[in-house]
Amino acid sequence: MLAQRAEKIEGGIERAEQIQAEAQEALAGYTAELSDARGEAARIRAQARTQGERIIAELRSTAEQERDRIIAAGNSQLQAQRAQILAELRAELGTVSIDVAARMLGESLSADGAYSATVDDFLAELKAPPTTS
Repeated sequence: MLAQRAEKIEGGIERAEQIQAEAQEALAGYTAELSDARGEAARIRAQARTQGERIIAELRSTAEQERDRIIAAGNSQLQAQRAQILAELRAELGTVSIDVAARMLGESLSADGAYSATVDDFLAELKAPPTTS
């Protein structure tokens, strides 16, 4: 009986040691898998960070190009409006000049012919930079 009991205890100890060894192997496997998963997570985070930075750089570049295009279009539109306004003012100035001259002289001046050339010369002088002698 005592021998049987000793065998039973020894068998229990061996089985416990075997279960403990298996548990250690499983723990080592889980630890390795956890380490691999952490490495993969770090790689995914780094990849996402790099991709995010690339997307931000692309968006910034696109926004800068759009800004430059809008500024150029605005400048072009302003130049066109300025040219149109100057042309309208010159035409109006010519008409007003002829009307004033006609009133001063008391006669009718035609916008056609010599008077028109005189007005054009006057406007050209206004446009030219002043010269110093």
